Amino acid sequence: MVQDCGKLSMKVIDHLHLHEFNATEKSDEYAKVRVTGWPRWHYGVLTMYSGHLAIPSCTNATGFDKRNDLLDFPTFSNDSVANHAHLHAWQDFIFFSKFHFRRGDYNHMQLHDLNLNKVSEYATFMALVATRRYKLAIDNR
Repeated sequence: MVQDCGKLSMKVIDHLHLHEFNATEKSDEYAKVRVTGWPRWHYGVLTMYSGHLAIPSCTNATGFDKRNDLLDFPTFSNDSVANHAHLHAWQDFIFFSKFHFRRGDYNHMQLHDLNLNKVSEYATFMALVATRRYKLAIDNR
């Protein structure tokens, strides 16, 4: 079943790539604007779209139900991370916000002050650690 979902997801990606996006929307220049096109189709999250479209179709007969509390759960929640397998930074300005993060609004935060059991603070921790490690790796080249 998992392989079937993967194959269907790839077919959906191919279809969306060929029929839903023009050359401009697929270009690097367009991607640099980040949210151009939002809330319409956005090429940068094509794999997410394909999974959302494919999984219900290929798992319908099994009784599988995509639980919104497990997948793509919003990073602005203060709920426990133990309840959510996958987080998604939505298009908003509520803490944790990818827009505030990109602006550097969280750079002053100390990692040891963050509560890693809360979704919003865990997302902040992960983003800050990844960014700081990347910058350190670049500086040590």
